[in-house]
Formats: sequence, C-alpha cells, structure tokens
Amino acid sequence: MSNLQGKRLLFLGGAVQCCKVVEAAKRLGVYTIVTDINASRPMREIADEILPYSVKDVDGIADWCSKNHVDGIMNLCIDAAQKVQEQLCREFGFPCYGTPEQVFALTNKSLRKESKVVQTKKQHCALR
Repeated sequence: MSNLQGKRLLFLGGAVQCCKVVEAAKRLGVYTIVTDINASRPMREIADEILPYSVKDVDGIADWCSKNHVDGIMNLCIDAAQKVQEQLCREFGFPCYGTPEQVFALTNKSLRKESKVVQTKKQHCALR
C-alpha cells in the first residue's frame, strides 16, 4: 500500500499534458481534484473531482481549499497557473518548487529574454 493512499491532491488546470501525472497519482491511491472551466478537457474523464474554477481564480480556489481538505497543490505545465500555485502553496503551507521571485522570473517573458540563466531551488511539490 502506498503512503499516499487517501491523500487529496489539487491540480491547477486540466491540460492534456497533465493526464499521465493524474493517472499515476490515482494508481498510488491519491484522490485527484482538477480545477478547469473548460468542459472539453480530457481530465474530466480521469480526475476524481472537477472544480469549475479558472486557474487564475486564486480567491475562489483558496476559498474552496479552506472548506475542503487538500494535502497538496500542483501545476504541471500551465504558465498562467504558476503564480497561483505559488500563492496557494504559501497560503496553505504546502511546499512549492519556486519562490515568489523565481515564479516571477519564470512567468515574465521580458525578464527571461534579458537573462540567459535563471537559477531555481531544487525542491519538489510534496504532500503533507
């Protein structure tokens, strides 16, 4: 049995690129929750629960999280959700793979063009 059995992981966005990760989490016994307002996303068929929130709706997602138990928050490949993930992880005390400054550098295209290298802290998203 996995030590992740019964943990609840919130994924920001239901892009097709995230399907394999959600499927793997489910095989480990994780209850998967995905936020996405797009009704045609394939994630709707895979996740245990779908929340009809835009990945940019920090307040709505935070409100839902405060009323429902969540053990971790992930964003895999959606640029618009990078800042949201960092804000939510900080608010709820979850690990995040980037500091506010790193997320700013990651999501600011002008800054990225000016700098050839952006160092990141090696830290993985984890569940409590």
